[in-house]
Amino acid sequence: MFRPRYEPLSPDGPEHLPVVFEKWLHRWREEPDFGFERLAGLSMPVLVMRGGDDDGVWVEHSAAVATALPDAQLAMVPGTSHVPPLEKPALVNRLLLDFLAEAQVSKFMPLGALKA
Repeated sequence: MFRPRYEPLSPDGPEHLPVVFEKWLHRWREEPDFGFERLAGLSMPVLVMRGGDDDGVWVEHSAAVATALPDAQLAMVPGTSHVPPLEKPALVNRLLLDFLAEAQVSKFMPLGALKA
């Protein structure tokens, strides 16, 4: 599924996809994971975006990432899988523009505020 999108853009030629894919697989399988506690040190605002029908990342994981960040917003893009920018680019652009706007709304009940 990546080939048609990768090949015309690859600076290393269309035959380079297997090399890139092997690097992705190695990273997913063998790179060490880090705990959410490291995210607490990030001071910048972060937008955590996920597809509403993404079977590759659990909703609970996305929520845990957003909760672990001190200044996060969690966006669930409905009707998309793992690549919302390709599936609903107009909606993703609106979400990004809203996130990047200078004025942010005051949060009435921020994510994680009701932790027991």
